[in-house]
Amino acid sequence: MMDTKTKNDKSHVLTACQLNISGLSNHSKNGLDRFIHRRGVNILALQETKVDELDQNIFANMKTFLNDSSHGVALAVSSFLKPARVAALNDDSIASVWVSAELDNKAILGHRSEQQRHED
Repeated sequence: MMDTKTKNDKSHVLTACQLNISGLSNHSKNGLDRFIHRRGVNILALQETKVDELDQNIFANMKTFLNDSSHGVALAVSSFLKPARVAALNDDSIASVWVSAELDNKAILGHRSEQQRHED
């Protein structure tokens, strides 16, 4: 979990979850959707989906990204975090999905360029 403060000084708790689901069927999609919303999951990492394509809006109020070359990994992020795929980090040699996200117009997930790393 990550605790963040907004500019209005309201506290937000973000919840991330990783699951190895060994196949994503219609039945498991419905169960996962219920699980996500009961537990307040904002970021859901899935392994072993065993699907070739996935509707980005498969889970309510989340945007889902699939690495379609691996048939295995997907990342679902709450829509209010304005998730976007980071294509520059894709690497077909590993099963991964790279996504940026922001809260109150501030990056909370993302990637820094080589130049930004050297400026620190």
